[in-house]
Amino acid sequence: MFDFLGISKVIAAFLCLILFASNAAAVKEPGSQPIRRVEVTLKEKAEVLRDVVKLSDIVKEDVGELDCIVVESPPWGSEKVLTRNFVANRLKGSSAKLSGAEKIIVTRPIVDRTEEIANELRSIIKDKIAQRRTVVPPDSIKVEFVRFPESIKVPTGGFSLSALLPDDLLGYSIVNCKLDGAGRFHKHFSVACLFHADAVCAVAVKKIGRGEIIQTDCFEWVPVDLSTCYEMPVTRKYEITGWRAKRLIPKGKVIPLRSVEKSPDIFRGQEVTIRIARGSLTVQARGRALEDGYKGSRIMVKNLVSKRIEKYSVVGDGVVSPVSIKGYER
Repeated sequence: MFDFLGISKVIAAFLCLILFASNAAAVKEPGSQPIRRVEVTLKEKAEVLRDVVKLSDIVKEDVGELDCIVVESPPWGSEKVLTRNFVANRLKGSSAKLSGAEKIIVTRPIVDRTEEIANELRSIIKDKIAQRRTVVPPDSIKVEFVRFPESIKVPTGGFSLSALLPDDLLGYSIVNCKLDGAGRFHKHFSVACLFHADAVCAVAVKKIGRGEIIQTDCFEWVPVDLSTCYEMPVTRKYEITGWRAKRLIPKGKVIPLRSVEKSPDIFRGQEVTIRIARGSLTVQARGRALEDGYKGSRIMVKNLVSKRIEKYSVVGDGVVSPVSIKGYER
């Protein structure tokens, strides 16, 4: 026999559960208010400088506390298209009600500011040169940009520029630059420069061989544009007569400072006087220098009497005295 009474009880219990659930949903907490929907209008176009696109960037109204991140910004100088459905999905759970454009074109603009940056770089280089010790007055140095980027695009607004100059402002020089702009914009670039300045330099009037002692008739003083020099030249600051050439210097070439050195007081292979003083007693012996030496320096000398090789101090032209270092025989 079919149990109608049991089925009736099950149906009655199910209906009671539905009624209880609807009554519970209808109960409101004391003081609660229904959620207020805020209508906002989407723009057709928007420009951003920051790394992310916010709701306030793409709507016409002031959204206040509803402002939030929608998506990452496009790369500098490009655009990104956002649809209304995409924005709505990103705002799920928000009280914002969208209207307006179906599509928003978001751009991250940069503009060509090459000339402005070039002028700023010239000013920076001029200030850095003024802080250096140069062979000519800093005001007389003229900067020529030989190779400069054809176009430098940066965001609108302020920017900061820094430059790293080479140690010697000679010849074809490279200046490394760093540019920082709005929206954490960063750019590195290099500029090739010539630093024009006239200085009186020593120019060889004949070939000067390596190891040769430079005499007055070996060179002449000639005005030279420092931008044509790739090594620091000998200027009137240095009196090189009597100095020694460290390498071959061709005729007609500017003499680089690194190619000459002061002549030593004692030359390698030169016979020297070994002077030993003990109180009022002074003893001298003959020796041979095994290396070049300047006054105050220490060199190896072979005693031609005892045949011992020891370290000696150079005390004058062709004169050495022993130091407290034990020698050895060769």
